[in-house]
Amino acid sequence: MKVLHVVDKFGREGSGMHGVAHLLAGWLPVARGRGSDHQLCSLRARNSAAAAMEQLGFKIHYLNSGKFNPLAINRLLNLVRTENPDILHLHEYGAYTLGRIAAGLSGRPSVVQVHVGQGYPAPAYFRIASRMVRPWTDRVIASSEAERSFAIESLGVSPGRISMIAKGIDLGQVPALSAQARREELHRKGLSENSLVIGSVGRLDELKGHRYLLEAMVGILREIPAAVCVLVGDGPERESLERQAARLGLREKVRFAGYLGKKDRSLWQALFDVHAMPSLSEGTPLSAFEAMGAGIPQVVSRVGGLEEIIRDGETGYFVAPGDVGSIGKKLIGLLKNSSERIRIGRNARESSRAYDINLMVDKIEALYNSLSPSGNGMKDGRNSTRSQ
Repeated sequence: MKVLHVVDKFGREGSGMHGVAHLLAGWLPVARGRGSDHQLCSLRARNSAAAAMEQLGFKIHYLNSGKFNPLAINRLLNLVRTENPDILHLHEYGAYTLGRIAAGLSGRPSVVQVHVGQGYPAPAYFRIASRMVRPWTDRVIASSEAERSFAIESLGVSPGRISMIAKGIDLGQVPALSAQARREELHRKGLSENSLVIGSVGRLDELKGHRYLLEAMVGILREIPAAVCVLVGDGPERESLERQAARLGLREKVRFAGYLGKKDRSLWQALFDVHAMPSLSEGTPLSAFEAMGAGIPQVVSRVGGLEEIIRDGETGYFVAPGDVGSIGKKLIGLLKNSSERIRIGRNARESSRAYDINLMVDKIEALYNSLSPSGNGMKDGRNSTRSQ
């Protein structure tokens, strides 16, 4: 089986790989180990995020175009005819549109994978274009009801074409540190061994709601002076957040770790006492799964796929988006109660088994086989379900 994954880009210059790229970076090596051939195509030019993907050893093609540039259709078609993939697997807005056109004109089945929820409003022009290419949609993958709703409302596909497949991660990627190793790692990072670490992993973007976490830190520190906040990630809001931290007198209590590779990111995660996601909108973020796999209790906004990942009071706690008081209250409660952190973390680790990367690969490979000419889902090289 040969699959061509088409993305708009692997991340913004200076911000590292985005969530889709992180998902592919965890998933494709597992799929390759099973004997399938996966190649990648970026509609944009090569950048630093793409360079990080290249280190995985996959063949990557760059179309050096914009995500809605009509000229990219011809370039993508030429690539499809040259590489002759069995399936086009499409990620992100531009790829959803141009990839389905290329799939239709080349006679290949397409798989569209949704990575955003209802809180990410699709532009009107995208909705119009998506409905025009809807006949060239074979299957859509969603991992939450929020993503499923996006597929129906923004992609315009029928519910019958949507396959619900949970995203997965390597559950062992965050190391378990002994008490001594934790103290040593805290010291290396310039933190006190008595620090209580509130961590947040993700792009520093307005929709991620980090500003509410920083506001909450003021009240948290009144109750728990040993608390520190670590933001792992980069993005357009970094300078604004740094200014906010300085204005609130948090310069010594908020650490901006920046974008980190998998190993360094995992070391920070191993130090987290609590993981916070004060997002205004989410799809199904991998960082939530990573925290669960590491047994880290979480305080998250009740939005998007997070509502389906977290069980309130069992594997984490919900807060209303933008509710600074609630964010602070839940974090203080966990930081003050180590036995509660242990209970929540244990439950989270147990629940994380449903998000094992191997389960995701199993289900996606089964979907591929149902669409391939050698499987049962195609007639005369075309998917028999497209007309449904």
